[in-house]
Amino acid sequence: MNFFRKYGFEILKWLIFAGSILFLVNRIYFHQEYRDVFSNFNFYKSTNLLYMFIAFCLMFVNWGLEAIKWKYAIRGIRKITFIKAYAAVFAGTSVSLFMPNRTGEFVGRIFALPRTERVKAVFASIVASFSQLMVTIIIGTIALFALYYLFPGNALIEHGLKPWIKIPAIIVAVLSLMLYFKISWFTYFFENWKILKKYSKTAQILKTFNALILLNFILLSLLRYLVFLAQFYFLINFFGIELDFWSCALSSALTFYVVTIIPTFTLAEIGIRGSVAVIFFGFYTNMYAEIISASTLLWLINVGLPALIGNIFVAGFKESEKNNL
Repeated sequence: MNFFRKYGFEILKWLIFAGSILFLVNRIYFHQEYRDVFSNFNFYKSTNLLYMFIAFCLMFVNWGLEAIKWKYAIRGIRKITFIKAYAAVFAGTSVSLFMPNRTGEFVGRIFALPRTERVKAVFASIVASFSQLMVTIIIGTIALFALYYLFPGNALIEHGLKPWIKIPAIIVAVLSLMLYFKISWFTYFFENWKILKKYSKTAQILKTFNALILLNFILLSLLRYLVFLAQFYFLINFFGIELDFWSCALSSALTFYVVTIIPTFTLAEIGIRGSVAVIFFGFYTNMYAEIISASTLLWLINVGLPALIGNIFVAGFKESEKNNL
């Protein structure tokens, strides 16, 4: 027991480091979709390279916004610098490679904090992550209705999606909004369920997130979502798919929405994301290989590369009662 208490953190961080490196090497070297990405590159146009460069630069904006949000979320637990928050969110992407729907992001981040503050930080991080989920669900629901009502031929029906999908979509959106803005309700389970009772005091942090704070999370998450849309648009153009911004935004929003509500591990996420993107972008173009390549490259830029960078920070974490990194 003393051995694991003394060396458990070091063992865990190096397992994460090695595992994420092996995962990324395996995905990039052995899987066809990644080789297809490079075979579909259009280097002969300078504008194409510019599109990819902008999408790449937006990755730092994307995670910068997430760092601001996480820094804001844990401000009542520990005040940290933006740089430290930035390092923590990158580290979170490394851990998330092993967990469904990348839920491990907030687990990886708390390693940057002292041991005594980690449980509270988990609660705060979950609230911040919930805001991103909320934005994806709400915009995805709006996109669902926009596609159904505004585009000729009722593309949803043509592709086998029945009108009754509207009601469940509305219910999910409304319930999600209600639960988000009443996040303090979850303290009830920690106060009354025996299995969770030992965390009841820590869970009280949920009551500190008032409507204004939750709205600020939503606004930051919305900005980050717009960055996602812009990145996908630039990558679609990079691969030579001629599509106007609004059609691309609509297809992207639906892709993000469906991928978010389908439980997946990162191991299968890329293939699912590409397949879903083909369905919705397929309303406007038959350049399916290029759509999959754009979706795959978006994953590499927003998850693969940050996870690689995050490993550097994971390796630098130190187990401490007072401070880390």
